[in-house]
Amino acid sequence: MFNRNDEEYIRTEEEYTDVSETDYSDLSDNSDTLYKNSYYSEADSESIFRETLEANETILWSAKKSKVRTKTEKESVRSRLMMSIVWIALSAFVFLISLLEVEGTMNNGIGIVVGGLFTLIGIWLLATSIPKKNIYYAITDQRVIVYSKNKKQPFKSYALCDISTPHIVRDKNGSGSGIIEFQLSHNIEKDGRIIATTHNDIVLYGIDDVDNVYDILNSNLSII
Repeated sequence: MFNRNDEEYIRTEEEYTDVSETDYSDLSDNSDTLYKNSYYSEADSESIFRETLEANETILWSAKKSKVRTKTEKESVRSRLMMSIVWIALSAFVFLISLLEVEGTMNNGIGIVVGGLFTLIGIWLLATSIPKKNIYYAITDQRVIVYSKNKKQPFKSYALCDISTPHIVRDKNGSGSGIIEFQLSHNIEKDGRIIATTHNDIVLYGIDDVDNVYDILNSNLSII
């Protein structure tokens, strides 16, 4: 209602009590409902990860990937695309040469298998070089979680104990956004002994306030 003396709007008691609140109590029975929504606001980013949390796991930061691709991201994508194209070209060349019958040589099929396999790997690298838009990130006190909307298995997680050498690449326009890269290590064991360690590069694109997010990640890595 309005107070006509000073035209100030005053809410009645009924208006205070009539504010609807979101009830998340039934999410455990309908966990897919939240993920099927066509749009998530920034305020909803934490709720996306709520059902994936382990016992006593706490979200330290979560956000949606920035809709605007920064210069840094474009340059990174461009370099990955070029590497993928070169990889495919070389692999396809080996594959095609192996199909030819060269006089005086014996084609034992190894070139065909290797060339074909590496060509498929190159195609996969090309397909994954361009980052998707509907992506959400979360950093907890145990892991990094990535949610990609239009996938059969939308969640990927990386345990903090397996993450090493994180670093940031700031966007050159001074917006404070950028990307965070880190290595994911995996030990290969045999008879209880580590015989090899593999390393995969993981990239988180479109991070706003990238310095603060990096500090959150790096400070928790130091206590693992």
